Amino acid sequence: MPEVSIIMPFLDPHPEYFQQAIESVLAQTFIDWELLMVDDGSGPPSRSVAERFAAEHPDRIRLLDSGPDRPMGISASRNAGIDLARGDFIAMLDSDDIYLPERLIRHVEVLNANPRVGMVVSDALWWFSWGNPPEKGDEHRSAGVRPGIVEPPRYLTRILRLQSEEPQTSVITVRRQVLERLGPYEQEWRSLYEDQVFFTKILSHYAAYYLPGIDAQYRRHLASVTSSTPREDAVDMRRIFLAWVEQYASREAPAVHRQSILRACRRAYWLVEHPWIEYVTRRFWKLYRRAGAARR
Repeated sequence: MPEVSIIMPFLDPHPEYFQQAIESVLAQTFIDWELLMVDDGSGPPSRSVAERFAAEHPDRIRLLDSGPDRPMGISASRNAGIDLARGDFIAMLDSDDIYLPERLIRHVEVLNANPRVGMVVSDALWWFSWGNPPEKGDEHRSAGVRPGIVEPPRYLTRILRLQSEEPQTSVITVRRQVLERLGPYEQEWRSLYEDQVFFTKILSHYAAYYLPGIDAQYRRHLASVTSSTPREDAVDMRRIFLAWVEQYASREAPAVHRQSILRACRRAYWLVEHPWIEYVTRRFWKLYRRAGAARR
């Protein structure tokens, strides 16, 4: 059985970028992995890329469909892969991002050495320079927490207060037993905040481990869903997300962590209602994290 299962949902990614993502898995220095590519209704160009790699590496790469009513959304696609994963550890990779060669071995070593840690997080390079011409310069965004074990719910409350960077999907690795206990992605979240909801569940209950250093290149472009969402819609979605966090914390979070999470939610609501202060807060902590990354 593989030690790590990598889940890669896809829906018509650019074939070249999709191939680069798969090849970055094949280039890992850690070899005890399986890759589950989950097709959410792609057409022939990207589907043929997936079929070719699955045929060339049948012992390590599997091609799955997300479900009968495709497209089902990214959360449902990831869950379809998680359901069939065989590894003790679950890693994610978006279909146009790239793992660096040491990404898996670094995370596996941490998880094996720290059995009470539920999730490992490292840094991703916000990769703008892939374009021709590049849209802007690349950014190394560090997590904004001290390296090592971060006890719950500190990482989550810092994210809610905008003090810490939200983890990028391609640089997290989670124990499968954590997902068996808490459940995987919430499938009603299809495009925005699906990752934040997923992280909220884990970081409410389990210690995380922040491992400094870039382990993936997160392909960014200014026309992405996040970048192109109108501000009013983004604010409405953030309110909906914060309401979900409040309800989840009240029902599911351990009692010892509940009040800390609810206080952080109230602070987050207040920032949403005061956009100028929110802007200054985001800017301050972004510069603070950038300075910390530069020092390392």
